Amino acid sequence: MPETQLTRDADTLLCLMYKQYKESRNSGISKRNAKHLGSCDDIHSNLPLSWSVSDVFETCCELSRCDFLVCTFADDTVYDSWLSDAGIIYMESRFKNNLNSLLEYITKIIGCIPL
Repeated sequence: MPETQLTRDADTLLCLMYKQYKESRNSGISKRNAKHLGSCDDIHSNLPLSWSVSDVFETCCELSRCDFLVCTFADDTVYDSWLSDAGIIYMESRFKNNLNSLLEYITKIIGCIPL
């Protein structure tokens, strides 16, 4: 199976989504609710990104094509979305379920990409 390759923007967004998921799980939120991310507008509002909603949409589409994000599309946007099991597994194997190494990586990439 070929290694998944993501753009830097997609990698950043996936890391931020996974961080939110881990924090929710650590706070006692159910897996089902922790996976839920909402619409592009919700993602744009809830994650620390200075991207346009259009850029969030395009990046969500990229993550959806990689099966890391499950999206419901309506009116030419992401109407609702969930972090997929494949996305969680990818991030767990990447960071070995260690939130500290994830936070260090996010801090590193923040310097490379305008958030």
